[in-house]
Amino acid sequence: MTAPYGDCPQCHHMLEKFENGTATGVRCQFCGWSVVTTNQRSFTLDPQVYTVSLTDAVDDAAHVRAVSKIKGINFPQAKNYIRSSDLSEFLVGRAIHIHKYIEYLQKAGVNFRVSPEYPHFANAPKKHPVYTNLR
Repeated sequence: MTAPYGDCPQCHHMLEKFENGTATGVRCQFCGWSVVTTNQRSFTLDPQVYTVSLTDAVDDAAHVRAVSKIKGINFPQAKNYIRSSDLSEFLVGRAIHIHKYIEYLQKAGVNFRVSPEYPHFANAPKKHPVYTNLR
């Protein structure tokens, strides 16, 4: 029987797909043979400009740390930023520029909205307007 990704050309065992950072390919678990290429993720090519809005109170320490990291400011400055800023346009940019910041928000459990609909979430449903990450 042929494996979904073929058989190893050296030992004829099944190949399996893998992704590691910016690399993707197939490898043989038996002998170690592999072929690798660049993993060009779809968000790197997306020309759409997105707006990220924070939708709830951002008062949890983890939320403030996420804002601090994203905005490049210290914790007290982040607390002041949250109190005094309009968070309806927290981030604006192409997917390649905001993708890692969206991941920071998800990991911190911050509730946010992305407009227009953001198709590049790793593990979030696409049809819900607000993405909530509960710990």
